[in-house]
Amino acid sequence: DVEPYHSGTTACVAVLRDDALSVSNVGDSRAVIGRRRRGRDKPYALPGGPTIPGHTRYECIELTKDQNAADPAERKRIVRSGGYVGTPLEPGLPTRIYLDKECTMVGLAMSRSIGDWNMKKVGVIAEPVVTHHTVTD
Repeated sequence: DVEPYHSGTTACVAVLRDDALSVSNVGDSRAVIGRRRRGRDKPYALPGGPTIPGHTRYECIELTKDQNAADPAERKRIVRSGGYVGTPLEPGLPTRIYLDKECTMVGLAMSRSIGDWNMKKVGVIAEPVVTHHTVTD
């Protein structure tokens, strides 16, 4: 069993009203949107098979940014609050936030979360980052 004091979650909420898109996120939950690009991809032939017609092209636009101790502003808040930031054990793993200098207690991968009450004293906050975007055709 995991004590509620030691657990939490991340969240991402997007609200679209007319052409105004507001996105709010806490932690490492992500929001992306696809945008149709002008033109079409070129047709291509499958090896030994038919030619596939060109498709409409899309691009992915990131609407949020992960909040973790790899971000300089987030790291500064954590360290200023008495937290410790550990080095990832291997490439591709996240930077983690710890309660102790030896980096043995907890090890949270995000600098903002809802819950994780034991990490609040070292600067982990639940305040979301809110961004605003205009959606066009």
